[in-house]
Amino acid sequence: MERNDWVLDYHAKLGRTLSKYAEEKLGRKIHLSYGYGLMSKAMQAYDKMWEHGALGPAGETFNGGLGGRGEVDLEAAANWHYEHECYLTISIEDHPMEFGPISAIDEALKEHILRHKHMPKFIPSVKCLYNTPHAYVDAAIAAFKKYGRYE
Repeated sequence: MERNDWVLDYHAKLGRTLSKYAEEKLGRKIHLSYGYGLMSKAMQAYDKMWEHGALGPAGETFNGGLGGRGEVDLEAAANWHYEHECYLTISIEDHPMEFGPISAIDEALKEHILRHKHMPKFIPSVKCLYNTPHAYVDAAIAAFKKYGRYE
């Protein structure tokens, strides 16, 4: 990991710069998140990112990430973000959104949302491919409203 630490330093600099710019231009702090380039290595990177200031308090640098499905323990990722008070967006598996049925979408989102509902900075999501039927998107929105929490 050491040979790639410059990337973490760059993320830290970028996060601080964007946060400062947002506060100057918008007059308020904002939340910044980034996508994980290598989900399979994300668990190895979190502590390093924290040490380098690439993850930290909202409004000061990047404060969360967008995850997907890959070779990573998603429960461990969610717990790490929860313990460090960072945001994390993770989607359900792609299969229900692509192939349905609607009951499978509802069940997947119900399980996903209820499992992480105690985490105030956890953001459940879905990935909609270009050919996702409108009815499946509607079903996902209905499940978010049914099982989610809004503040």
